[in-house]
Amino acid sequence: SAQNGVEYILGKEVIGIEKQDDTFVVSTHTDEELHARFLVNASGTSAAFISSLLGIASTIERLPAS
Repeated sequence: SAQNGVEYILGKEVIGIEKQDDTFVVSTHTDEELHARFLVNASGTSAAFISSLLGIASTIERLPAS
């Protein structure tokens, strides 16, 4: 994916996401704004929270530890 121009951004706490025309504007806890045409929600246990920032209904549930 890196060969296709994908940039992985790790260690940033997302506090907001807005869609502006064809771009996602992601706000972080450090007041940084990240701009992307595509956004992949690979946030693990925070996936439902990220989906809610996008206004997407989520059926993600955290399963109890076995």
